[in-house]
Amino acid sequence: MSAHQANAARISRLEDLLLALNAKNEVDARPVQPSPGRVDLQKFRTSDGPIYRGPFQVVEPFLHWIHGVQIFFDTKDVANSADRIKILGNLIAETNLQSFYANEASGFLTKSWDDFKVRMFDFALPTNWRSSLQRQVRKLEMSQTETFLEYSTRARTMQSLFNFDANEASKLGDLQLAQFLVYGLPDALQDRIYERQLLEVAPFAYGPFEKQANASFLALHRPTETPTPIRTTPSAPPTLARDDAAGACPGPIDRSRIDIPSTFPTPVKPADYVAPRAWGKPTAAPGKATQAPAGRPSTRAASVAGIADTTPLEAQVSALTLDAAMREDGRWDTYFDDEGCFPSLEPAAVAALEDLDSQLLANEIEKAEQAALADAIAGHPGRA
Repeated sequence: MSAHQANAARISRLEDLLLALNAKNEVDARPVQPSPGRVDLQKFRTSDGPIYRGPFQVVEPFLHWIHGVQIFFDTKDVANSADRIKILGNLIAETNLQSFYANEASGFLTKSWDDFKVRMFDFALPTNWRSSLQRQVRKLEMSQTETFLEYSTRARTMQSLFNFDANEASKLGDLQLAQFLVYGLPDALQDRIYERQLLEVAPFAYGPFEKQANASFLALHRPTETPTPIRTTPSAPPTLARDDAAGACPGPIDRSRIDIPSTFPTPVKPADYVAPRAWGKPTAAPGKATQAPAGRPSTRAASVAGIADTTPLEAQVSALTLDAAMREDGRWDTYFDDEGCFPSLEPAAVAALEDLDSQLLANEIEKAEQAALADAIAGHPGRA
């Protein structure tokens, strides 16, 4: 009986020990909850944050990165300064800033995030970096290929960089930014803004100013004239080259360009007209040079090259007729549509052209006689 009681007591103690061991294991398996305001750094994902890759001591890339870091901390609800400093080390890929973090970050774990940020700014940015940004804002200028909204966005970005962590007294206000922005605009757009008094609104708001200034920009760049339609003229029917004598072409006269009166007679070639002929290759006598000695003028008379069967007089008359028609077209351009129609020549104009033809013919005959005389003097008789 005593042995049975002893066994029951031992079994009871074993059960108590097993229950105690299970309870201890459950307590140990429970995840450790971070204290309020802290994050579990072992489970925190830093791959979602912005990475700083440099270049070192260049203002805009660094300010863009630190601004993104603060937005990242706010969205992830990281408020503790020590947690922020520890997480920041995983967001640095630039060598110089990594060296700074490795040497000085541990000394700021008991201090505020702002203190660490001030020290990091002193190391990562050049001296007077805010003054450099202010000079860039003052020298804003709109490029020819830039729209007003692109120019305004560039100015607003520089304002946000300048105002980063600045106190209220030293911040660049919207009215100041708008004034600097207007200074860099083209003169025509500046005049529009001053005429509409967009900078005189009180209280000033940048949003409405930007919309109205952009409307003025679009109005200045709107095309004022509609493009003139391309006017086409019907192509002339294809013709074949012929060897007919001047004035003897059997085909119809082409009146699509010039309105030639049906009573206009074709000038008749004079009976005594002799067309000039080109010089033939000179035949050198034995022992006689064909070229004049160096420095001495040639003994060859001046002459004209051989021409086609069309006489110079006929070509001149055609050119004069075309020139007169073109002048007439320019005078009546506002009264006729572009269909190739021109006013008919008056009888007085036709008579004047005939007189001019006669004078030109006399001039050509005189030139031919002078050329024949020059040939005779030069020792080449019989060439006209």
